[in-house]
Amino acid sequence: MNMIHSLIALGFVLLTGAVMLLVVTSPDTLDVGDDAIRLVTDDPNEQFEPVEKEPFFEQLFLFWKQNQFADHTVSKVFLVNDTGVITKRDLFNFIKSNNLCKSMQSLAFDCGGREDVVMQSIAIPSFIRATYVNDTLVLEAENTIPEPARFLRMKQYNVGGYIGNGDMTIGLQSLPGDAIIERVLIEYYANSDFALYINGSLCGMMYVQPYAVRQDITGCAEDIYGAVNMSVDFSHDPDRSTLYGFIMTVLYSSTTAEGSISSDRLYLPAADTLVKYYSSLYFPSSPSSATMHLEYEVPGTEAKPFRLFVNNNQKIGKDVLGVQTENVDLGPGLLKGPTLFHMQVGYDNATSYEIKLPAPTDTVLVTDISGSMGCDLDADNPQSCMSDGRDQGLTYGGDCTHPDLMSIDTQKLLLAKCFGIGFVSDFLGLHISNRLGLVAFSSSSDRTKQHDLSRESTSLIAKLNTYENPLGGTCVSCSIASSMELLASSTNAKVMVLMTDGVANHCIPGTGCGEGPAFAEAREQAQLAVDNNITIFTIAFAINDPEGKALMEEIACMDDCSHYKEGNDPEQLQEIYKSIIQEINVLQSTAVRYGQGYEQSEQTPAKVLKNSYIDYTFSSLSMSSVNLFVQDEVACDGSFQAPLSGQLRISDARLYSWSGNSWTDEVLFNGNSVYSLSSIGDNYSQLGDAFTIWLDPAAFTMRNTVEVRSGNIRFPASTCVKNATIQYHAEYVPGVTKGTGCHWHVESAEGVALYTIPESYIGTQFCEYTRKKISYDNGDDVQKLTLDFFGSFDENKDGVVDYLPEYFTVLGGLP
Repeated sequence: MNMIHSLIALGFVLLTGAVMLLVVTSPDTLDVGDDAIRLVTDDPNEQFEPVEKEPFFEQLFLFWKQNQFADHTVSKVFLVNDTGVITKRDLFNFIKSNNLCKSMQSLAFDCGGREDVVMQSIAIPSFIRATYVNDTLVLEAENTIPEPARFLRMKQYNVGGYIGNGDMTIGLQSLPGDAIIERVLIEYYANSDFALYINGSLCGMMYVQPYAVRQDITGCAEDIYGAVNMSVDFSHDPDRSTLYGFIMTVLYSSTTAEGSISSDRLYLPAADTLVKYYSSLYFPSSPSSATMHLEYEVPGTEAKPFRLFVNNNQKIGKDVLGVQTENVDLGPGLLKGPTLFHMQVGYDNATSYEIKLPAPTDTVLVTDISGSMGCDLDADNPQSCMSDGRDQGLTYGGDCTHPDLMSIDTQKLLLAKCFGIGFVSDFLGLHISNRLGLVAFSSSSDRTKQHDLSRESTSLIAKLNTYENPLGGTCVSCSIASSMELLASSTNAKVMVLMTDGVANHCIPGTGCGEGPAFAEAREQAQLAVDNNITIFTIAFAINDPEGKALMEEIACMDDCSHYKEGNDPEQLQEIYKSIIQEINVLQSTAVRYGQGYEQSEQTPAKVLKNSYIDYTFSSLSMSSVNLFVQDEVACDGSFQAPLSGQLRISDARLYSWSGNSWTDEVLFNGNSVYSLSSIGDNYSQLGDAFTIWLDPAAFTMRNTVEVRSGNIRFPASTCVKNATIQYHAEYVPGVTKGTGCHWHVESAEGVALYTIPESYIGTQFCEYTRKKISYDNGDDVQKLTLDFFGSFDENKDGVVDYLPEYFTVLGGLP
């Protein structure tokens, strides 16, 4: 009897396999019988319809319309026969092109004001289940078609910098048709905020920081299929438009196999208002061949000089006019190690260029909590309000989100507190190193409501929330003195924002002294602050007394009269706080005269056209096995560990050095100089920042040291690069035969964290590397590689890792 059951089961499996093969491979899938459908879907009542990609959208919309507003859940399965990927953007491009947005909507894709569809990108061919539930259409892959093995891949687009106003477009190499984006990371360094567009769609604003910025833009991933154009737009800030460099890392999974020899195309940026373009190009391993194809245009009636340098060797030097095409054989010899690439069109002589860079600022926000701050903004006489209760402001329980907050009847102190909370996040967001302190005052400075300079927004907001129960007189001089104490040790630019609703009537240390002495002492303290390079903004917060306003204006004028602000209603006052943020942002722009680039000119600049690129071939990493991709921050004079234990070895490595307005002058790796600009002399103005430096994998040890120095025209090798990143691949040496991945619990000094390795793993298995337990599947090579990786950072072998790099994942794939 058991054998009979076994034969029946085997027959069922073979029938299922035959049906699956028929569904996947047969061009006539419409003739699949009902019995086969039941086997595929595991549901004898299941409805399913085979369609191609475009008709699928039509059928999906009809399904939506038939069930829209239904109070029950209904689902339907479609077999989509095409190859590639279906994304939510694809669906709503179809909806928009057919003017159907009044029915099925997506705010994210500019098609109506709500989100009617929930879905992730789906690789096809696949069974796709559409479920209508609670006025929402949910699309999910049924996973009933056995998919071929998917490999986690990485493409990295490394773009140099340019100086000039306008738009820069970067063409990215197309991904395979069945690619599913797992993660998209960017790292950039610029001296101004800019808008990032991908295939014409706004991905978001990229905000300037003093060092390189790393940002996850996976939310824009649906735009990174097919031929991709990426635009960087500085047009909102024409006075500051310098991109020092840009790196984009795309992690994706695909069934496409890669051989041991690969070819790729590196697109060059196109800029309509180019002054100078420079880069340090990175090629994986040493390319066996490389050809640069350039298309550019020199407009006008006069020829202009065109120069191209590779590793300081001039490849092209001539005067040109009109549209030009160049094909330059770069050869393998030029591209060994760091490759400097420098092109200038229309300018012949290099000069230093004044670049404005943001600088960190320390600010103290000073808030009046005296008795008159308990009144509303419309109180005719604050003294009467305080004495008989008339015109007392409404507090709404201290709730800054109350719908009536911006009423004229709101208590002044509540408004000041809420505007201060907004000031915290806006100011700290201006610059990664900005710090904010808090001072509250009435008859004297209230030390219990004071906060030292900090970037901890949660702590600062918690302190502002203690501002209540206004009481006492007004000691303006006390608040200025306390602010100077907070700023005394600061080496950054210093700012004080002083608000009050009243008239100074107390003196240090908090004694009533009358308006005459109080005014004089306030002026004296303000002058002392200005003498100590503190910029002062003053806010007359609904002050009724003309003399009180005059004092605030006089204090501001000791520094800059434009820093005096006054307002009498909530909207005015809120706008004042926001405008001060913007003025501080302008103050943070400091001039650096010896930056990279060329002096601006009255000449009409040339254009580098969008179809300029470098084609090259190289020996790729073996993707028949797996390897670790690791990204880690390194100090300019520091050390890092590398995972060389077990059966791991470093197979490819590079260093990104972001020295910004200077140049990467020299890099020492494990005591040996691997890069130096000394060969070109002291005048670095002819080169951009060579921020990509190849590192020899053979030079890696368990513990490695890196020294990165930068210099400028006058002071070569004078400073330490504060922002550098190392990236490397650690290859798993044995031949890999099987593996999927795991969700790992990993213990460190900070506790137990969860990592999914690789990121594309969607299974349910959990592995552990902790003090209590080390568990994994010894037959899964991805898990064995990951175990070796964690183990290499566990010096004591006690199940607790001593250190982990900033970012890591497994690349490659398995049969």
